Amino acid sequence: TRLAVYAAQIGFFITDITITGKSAYFGVPELGKDALRAAHAAMTALWKHSEEVAARAEHMLTGRGFLLITGLTGGGYIAVPERCTLSLIRKLLPGESLDTAAAEIEAAVRGAITDPEIAVEFSYPAGRDHRLGGTAAEIDETRAEVAMLSQSMAGAMGGRGVIEGAPFWSESSFFVNRLGIPAVYCAPGDIRNCHTFEEHVDVEEYLAGIVGFAAFMARYCGVAD
Repeated sequence: TRLAVYAAQIGFFITDITITGKSAYFGVPELGKDALRAAHAAMTALWKHSEEVAARAEHMLTGRGFLLITGLTGGGYIAVPERCTLSLIRKLLPGESLDTAAAEIEAAVRGAITDPEIAVEFSYPAGRDHRLGGTAAEIDETRAEVAMLSQSMAGAMGGRGVIEGAPFWSESSFFVNRLGIPAVYCAPGDIRNCHTFEEHVDVEEYLAGIVGFAAFMARYCGVAD
């Protein structure tokens, strides 16, 4: 978090969509059912839906919801493409329902593919604290403990301790949503280089984190005389 204090986090789910038509020799395409063409219609509908989702609301810490199409495979032969697969990820704001968001995506795709001879299947491979994915979470950013941690990090390193929202999902939703335990995310390191060949944690920031957490624990728990 770069020693920022994340009092909210996004939710997410991944959807894999399989579109199945009927292959036919390229010279007689009218005998087939083009899955790739159907995928084009589905993607157009999904991009439109993403714009609608983004226009609904903006969360103060996590921004706007959207979906991102992350993969497309299909075709490759001298024939009408019989099968095509799409993958997407949906960002959810605190308070959004994963079930409702998934149902909206399925409705958008099915509404775009009107040929009854083209089959569409949906799967959700990244269940976390929900069968479809990970739920968004937030706590009151004005809590005294949040301010105390923010001040501790700011005192340990200039420009740190800002209260923000996590642009990623973490297990804090288990504490906040399931157990009712207030939780934030705060650590050295930058999510923007995570899972890359440049992934690293700045040593100065790491050491500042130790000082900041020690200061927070002393303030929150108190010290023995």
